[in-house]
Amino acid sequence: MRIYSHVYIILALLLLPAFSMYGEAEGTGNEEPRKAAASLRTLLLGLRRYDCPLITGERITRDFRTGLSSLPDCELIDGSGSGAFPCHDAECAVRLGKAAGAHRALYGYVSRKTDVEKKRLGATGAKKYIIRTERHETFTIGVKLVDVGTGTPLAELVRKSPPEDLDATIHAMVAELAPHFGPRQVSGEVTAPEGDEGARRPESIRDDSGGDERDDEDGTSPEFALGIYFSFMVPVGAFRDITAFGLGNGLEARMRNLPFRNAELGADLEFCYYASVTGSVVSYRNLRMTFNGGYRIEVLARVSLTPLLGIGYVFHFVNKNLEGGMKTFSDPCVSIRLGLDIGIIEGLSLTASPGYVICFEKGAACMFPVLQLGMRYAF
Repeated sequence: MRIYSHVYIILALLLLPAFSMYGEAEGTGNEEPRKAAASLRTLLLGLRRYDCPLITGERITRDFRTGLSSLPDCELIDGSGSGAFPCHDAECAVRLGKAAGAHRALYGYVSRKTDVEKKRLGATGAKKYIIRTERHETFTIGVKLVDVGTGTPLAELVRKSPPEDLDATIHAMVAELAPHFGPRQVSGEVTAPEGDEGARRPESIRDDSGGDERDDEDGTSPEFALGIYFSFMVPVGAFRDITAFGLGNGLEARMRNLPFRNAELGADLEFCYYASVTGSVVSYRNLRMTFNGGYRIEVLARVSLTPLLGIGYVFHFVNKNLEGGMKTFSDPCVSIRLGLDIGIIEGLSLTASPGYVICFEKGAACMFPVLQLGMRYAF
């Protein structure tokens, strides 16, 4: 019996702290109910890009998403991949934040500046006359955190970084935002938190160096791209009486964001060889040069569509056995294409452009659908 009594005493001693904690939690009924803590629902909006590749912009947004998700009192609502155009003012962020049921919203921009420096390889000898060109890139990231309930800006950060330090820069920015994500107290009705005392209330996100405002800009810096492609053509109509199909390769140059954001202007130079010629034609080739214009639509991360309208000339090179020589002539042409770009690494994308080309000959029209497959690099 003594053994059992000792066991009872030990069990009682072990259970005593648990009963005391239970009693403390229950209280006497005269104490004020303890308020529960809840996370701040925060809407992350896509960053506007100024002369910044799509892949880099997505990477920066992704790093912010990862950093904010790691904060203990931040319940992240990701609105960066919704396909909507990124917000560039607090009014837009508050409107979308309320629609998403968020307490706070984070929006901003990322821009890229490229400085070109020319250096001589040496001071004497042949190296004195050899000049090396170096490109130095700097990214500027600006974000603003706003209280959705009151529209009050809580924090504004603008930081500059070279490409190799982007991850560390974003990590530091998230650490600076962390104090604004304390636990939200809930008592009865859930309300949005009030703005921090003494918070900055700037009208727009500005560059640290006093640069231009980013909130009201509709355009962005021009972006130049070069590409190569292979093409496949299937003649239709009267053109099919001469040849069954054609293969070609070409070069293209594009200038993006001119004369306005997401606009594209460019030129194509394509050489085509047509096989399976019939009738009196021994061989048939042409050189097509077109000037194109279109508007780029970003449908997904790293994926964009660009409807293109082109006008130009086609130079024909026809060898007829009856005439015993090469005949050359040219015709105006019109092309309609839909360009598909899929980014694979920063600056480099795979391209596919189905389209239709019409050449206006005297008294007839030369028509054929075309499919161009290649790659493009944006500088």
